[in-house]
Amino acid sequence: MSTTVDLLVRSSTKIIAHYRWLLQRARDDGERAAYERRIVEEERLVQRLLQSMPGTIQS
Repeated sequence: MSTTVDLLVRSSTKIIAHYRWLLQRARDDGERAAYERRIVEEERLVQRLLQSMPGTIQS
């Protein structure tokens, strides 16, 4: 994986972990739903990035 892609994947992983931390501390259903949407979107973007890389193994 290229250095740039590696950096983006690691950064997105940290963002997802932070959203999960926030999700555990959400005060209401609206806040929970927003964090869940952000997690799903960030995971989708990471998968799209990984799929665009030729020769990467998908898990």
